[in-house]
Amino acid sequence: MHIGLEPNNKVSPCPFCGGDNLDLHNTHTACYTVECISCGANVTGKSFGTNRRSEDLTLRDHRNAKSSALAAWNRRAPGKACDCLRGAK
Repeated sequence: MHIGLEPNNKVSPCPFCGGDNLDLHNTHTACYTVECISCGANVTGKSFGTNRRSEDLTLRDHRNAKSSALAAWNRRAPGKACDCLRGAK
């Protein structure tokens, strides 16, 4: 389940725990973070419209910021979750 994500967004599972319970959130700015709810891993995308007041940010700024965060998350190492969080030796 992807909280805050649109159904057509393709998002890779967490590279650390393999979880797919992810959240896409912002703080009323055009800068978004993708976070794994299971382990807390996160990545923040680029900020858009930084020279404008928050009420002047456009839908395009928010779309670009969301896309940037999703792209940053998906660029992380693909494949199985790393063993570092599973107690591997």
